[in-house]
Amino acid sequence: QQSVMELSAKPLHNPSVLARKIIEGEMVLVNADNATALALTNRTAVLIWEKADGKNSIQDIIAQVTEQFHDVPDTVANDVFDLLNLLALDGFIGFEWNDRR
Repeated sequence: QQSVMELSAKPLHNPSVLARKIIEGEMVLVNADNATALALTNRTAVLIWEKADGKNSIQDIIAQVTEQFHDVPDTVANDVFDLLNLLALDGFIGFEWNDRR
């Protein structure tokens, strides 16, 4: 699944998505474009969503997850890719592809 995304790509929220925190570390996303909803049920997923602001690259987000949480598994890069891929497939995010820093 990683073939669609490059580490330098910058995920960006779809402006039609409403994001609401339920409790600390949990959030619900509703995509008004296609009437889909997604629950983010852990702090890591919420952090990944919050950092998908068009400024942070995928590589930046992986580094921020690694810095913020203890005992991050070796699969952290794949886990970040998997969530971003899911968000992209359901239209919650898009990507900035330019490689400017």
